[in-house]
Amino acid sequence: MALPNQVIKYCFTKEYLSDLPVDSSGNHIYPRSLILFAQCFGSQASLCGLLILTSKFRKSTYRYFGLAMIPYFIFDYYFWHTKALTTFGALGDGVGNVIFSICAYLGYSHKHVHSSASAKEDDEDGNADDHEE
Repeated sequence: MALPNQVIKYCFTKEYLSDLPVDSSGNHIYPRSLILFAQCFGSQASLCGLLILTSKFRKSTYRYFGLAMIPYFIFDYYFWHTKALTTFGALGDGVGNVIFSICAYLGYSHKHVHSSASAKEDDEDGNADDHEE
């Protein structure tokens, strides 16, 4: 998010960037759309982390979060396979996705213990299916 030019330099292949114009010193001139694309990765991760830190997750939250990670694996593989991302770029993002997925699985599979007060709040929210019997 803060250093999009570095993300582009180290995560995208030279072949993918070869069509971009260069300046007088031979450095690629990145289009604003590509810079925005790189910044969005950082923004998405920051937003996701903030959401995780400030939310009360239930069993279904972990399940849906884990399922929502699937397109990110497809994205990484597709752009690595089409030679747009370097192995470093695809693996770097992929490792983060694996960590998120493992955390979602652990949260989902962990035996949730609710106090009667929190169980009542969950029932009022319509989330009775999340309770362990």
